[in-house]
Amino acid sequence: MLFSLYPLVLSSFSPPHALSFSSNLLSPRDEAEALIACLRRSGVGHVAAVGDCEGVAALLECGAIDQLLRTNSNHEPIASSEVERAAALDEWVHICDTVPRLAGAKRMGARTIWLNQQAAADENSRGFTGEPGESSSYLARGVIADLADGVCGELAEIPATLEQVQ
Repeated sequence: MLFSLYPLVLSSFSPPHALSFSSNLLSPRDEAEALIACLRRSGVGHVAAVGDCEGVAALLECGAIDQLLRTNSNHEPIASSEVERAAALDEWVHICDTVPRLAGAKRMGARTIWLNQQAAADENSRGFTGEPGESSSYLARGVIADLADGVCGELAEIPATLEQVQ
C-alpha cells in the first residue's frame, strides 16, 4: 500500500544518480523490489548493494539492482566506477544501519541515510531542537550530526528521506 504512494512523494526532487544499500536492508524482497522500481522511475540511475547474501544475489539476478559492492576492513564500500563518478558529483547516497557502515560510507564520499528505527522515532535527534529527553540519546544525536545526512525508520520512508537529503 505504501509503495503506491511513492510516485507522489518522488515527483518534486532531483534523485541521486547512484544509490547503494547495506545488504541486510533489502528485505523482504518484494518490498525491496517495489522500492527500487519506484526509485528508478524517479530517476535513480544506478542501484548497488553491499554484500553477497542470498536475497541480494536474487535482486541482482532479476535486474532490480545493478551490482554488488564489497567493503574493506574499515567498513568502507569499495566503489565501482559508476559509484565513484556519482560521488564526484555529490550524487551518491548510501543507506546503512550501523554506525561503522555510516562512517565508512562517509569517508568514501557518500551522503548517508541511517536506517534506524530508534533514532528515527526520536524527534529530538531528528530535529536537534530542545533539550534531550529520556528518549533522546546523545550518541544518536552525535551520529546524526556527524555521519548521517538523513535518518529513517523503515524502507518505506526512504523516498521522503532522500528528498530531505537532496
